[in-house]
Amino acid sequence: MEADARPIKPDKSQFPLLAEMNVFGSYRLGGETWNPVMLLVDHGRPQLFQTALAEQIRKKKDKASGYPDTCRPLWLFLNVEMHFGYRDYTNVARAVIAHENPTEYDRIIVQQTHFPLLILDYPRP
Repeated sequence: MEADARPIKPDKSQFPLLAEMNVFGSYRLGGETWNPVMLLVDHGRPQLFQTALAEQIRKKKDKASGYPDTCRPLWLFLNVEMHFGYRDYTNVARAVIAHENPTEYDRIIVQQTHFPLLILDYPRP
């Protein structure tokens, strides 16, 4: 007979990212592992964020030119995926947005897990 699953908190020295995210796991003594967890290819690669965000903004800028003026105000909502890790990308996002200059949008919102929304407005003349 299997014992009840026991919650496990990762050791901070061995698994700092998991500990930072305050995750718990469980393990059933004597149980079998059928499906190992497969990480996303880019998991834990924050150095890719800047390039990925710039690419998404460029794609969205191209689409914005096709919307009629009756669609105003036009907002761009960007969500930072969790596979970039739980870090504050506010300053990086600001820099990328300033460089890409997506003035086709009236408002840009960047959402990150565990951090406040970044909201940038581009007033129309």
